Amino acid sequence: MALPLPAGLTPPETAFLCEMELVTIIPRQRLEKLNLLGGPTPPFAPPHRTATPLWLALLLKRQRRANILPPPWLSPRSLSSVLDLEKSTASFSPPPALPPHTTTSPPFLPSATAGAPPDALPYHWLELGEMLLEAASDDIPEPDNVRRLMRDLREVRMAKMRAGVGVLEGGREVNLNGVGGGWR
Repeated sequence: MALPLPAGLTPPETAFLCEMELVTIIPRQRLEKLNLLGGPTPPFAPPHRTATPLWLALLLKRQRRANILPPPWLSPRSLSSVLDLEKSTASFSPPPALPPHTTTSPPFLPSATAGAPPDALPYHWLELGEMLLEAASDDIPEPDNVRRLMRDLREVRMAKMRAGVGVLEGGREVNLNGVGGGWR
């Protein structure tokens, strides 16, 4: 007999979805294109940057075949500005703008590549940041400071969501635009 699962996605399921986010890598060696289910990757030729799914970037990083270029929003300066904005307003910081004429949605947007906007957190910011800090902390400037800022940002957002529950009990609505994907 199977136990009933709670409603919604579990943290491992959310992390699995996050692994489809595109990140930028700098390959260390030449590799031919790979035919993946999501489409072929371009050939890897050092030192040219290439956007790949996070799962492939992490695999190549563990094999020491590539370095991962952290997205601009994963810098201490960007996280500090987002945190300051979150502390000063009752709403969440806005998500990245959708490219014009797009038919895709997260995680298939380039919101975690090197060309992403520095002042907007993508949908899977928490999971993506944790995975990159775990596997590629040597590629991220000031990783301890980034960890601290991500933890602070998560706490501020959790406090806003807890306050939103009280508003719901009063029969009013809560705006959760920009809150992101998974929360543990």
